[in-house]
Amino acid sequence: MKHFLKTALMTTATVLALGACSVDRGKLLNDLVGNWMSTEATDDGKEYEVARQFFASKDGETGNFIEDQKRYVDEADGNGVPYRLHYEVIVCGTYRMDASGNVSLQYDTATVALIPEEEDMVAYQTRVREWDAAQEASLYADMDDMELEDVLLYDFEAERIEGKRSAFANRSDKEGQASIQGLKIEDGKLTFKASDGKALSWERIDDFFEEDFFDDDV
Repeated sequence: MKHFLKTALMTTATVLALGACSVDRGKLLNDLVGNWMSTEATDDGKEYEVARQFFASKDGETGNFIEDQKRYVDEADGNGVPYRLHYEVIVCGTYRMDASGNVSLQYDTATVALIPEEEDMVAYQTRVREWDAAQEASLYADMDDMELEDVLLYDFEAERIEGKRSAFANRSDKEGQASIQGLKIEDGKLTFKASDGKALSWERIDDFFEEDFFDDDV
């Protein structure tokens, strides 16, 4: 009799545990679609805004996403001209949701793009023109504004693009890992635990890319 009760209790506990761990992956995948925003911090503690837009899964498990980080830099270029630029870091990737509702992210480092704010670039060009005019031999006098902007953008990206690609490569989840664990979506909030156990919350906002962004015909 005791053996029977013990077996029955263990069976009941197992069923309850399985029920507690089960998730409606289809509903989670559907609710995940859209744009979510939060803040993250750099190694030196500076906060920046980050948004992710998840696109609909086409196989009930995997899908595409875009991440957009808003950054700021206050430095000097190779000529000593200061530049203070707000810029966006945009990268594409793929996500995978397992049967437990945990989500792993894979970043496509080849898609990393850096896009400075136009007003900041105009101010930077003005300072470059002023610096250039004070030199004995001008570097940029023969360039129009568009050509100069292309040069400055190229130099700006070249200085940091590899570092960004490396950072995203390191952030990609390894096999069997998931950076979004215990995912819950309700009342316009996306909450989960990161792989380090930290509880995080993201807010839903309007989508910032078209739904057909990843379509092959586009």
